[in-house]
Amino acid sequence: MTNQYLKSDLLMLLASLLAAISWIFSKEVLLGIEPILFMGCRFMLAGLLIALFARSELLLFTLRDLTRVTLVGVVFAAGLGFWILGLFHGSHIGIGSFLTSLGAIFAPLLSPLFGDHPSRLAWYAVPVAVIGAGFLTLTSDFVFGLGELYYLASALSFAIYLNINSRAAGRTPLKALTSVQLMTAGATLLPVSFLIESWSINAEVSILGWFIASVLIGTSLRFFVQTYSLKLGPASRGALILTMEPVWVAILGMIWLDETMAASQLLGCTLILLAVFISRADLFIKGFLSLKTR
Repeated sequence: MTNQYLKSDLLMLLASLLAAISWIFSKEVLLGIEPILFMGCRFMLAGLLIALFARSELLLFTLRDLTRVTLVGVVFAAGLGFWILGLFHGSHIGIGSFLTSLGAIFAPLLSPLFGDHPSRLAWYAVPVAVIGAGFLTLTSDFVFGLGELYYLASALSFAIYLNINSRAAGRTPLKALTSVQLMTAGATLLPVSFLIESWSINAEVSILGWFIASVLIGTSLRFFVQTYSLKLGPASRGALILTMEPVWVAILGMIWLDETMAASQLLGCTLILLAVFISRADLFIKGFLSLKTR
């Protein structure tokens, strides 16, 4: 059991790193492909690829399963759409990643809409997150603009997604759930792109290479690794490790895009990460307790 949990932890850590690398892939793709068109194609192709490995599970899908999972996929598409627009319009992916991570704080606060009740810790996290967001704006060269608003809209959408996906995940095999959700997201975003974008594409080899990497590595491999990890260890432990994603993104932004953060912004990001830990403390405690039962 110890080796199995260790393998699960390492795989989830890899999944969080792949998710962070996907920010860089996407940033490069946006130099040549319209944002919503990119996300629609990316997730449709990734969903079809994962479906090849989930054929037996998909054959067991009922109409009720398909309806439930499709609804989750549409909400997921909204989060993805806002996120890619934040990446397209935003000026700092490190800060954007921490703003997007606020979805983990919004999720328990929205849970009463879905028949649950947030813990007291979820409310304690709110002022910490607000103070952290305030510190992000203290430098004179940072403007809280359209990109940052899109990141916050993405966080809110992902919060709704987390609430409804937790119910769907309990009734549906994970690979089938993932593939249908990704294909639904793609099928939702492509018509939106057709209506609002020009569908202009820069067919340079480098752009196509980044696109392929985002489909195969940033999406398909990332979700495959994450799904496999959840089979080996408790979801509570996985949730703890996945919170590392904005940290990886900030580091990659500094390395790849030469981004910098002022001391106040670093403090703001730290407070937001702390707020995420506080809001999900019950899951983290379960994760640490599972360490003692090895």
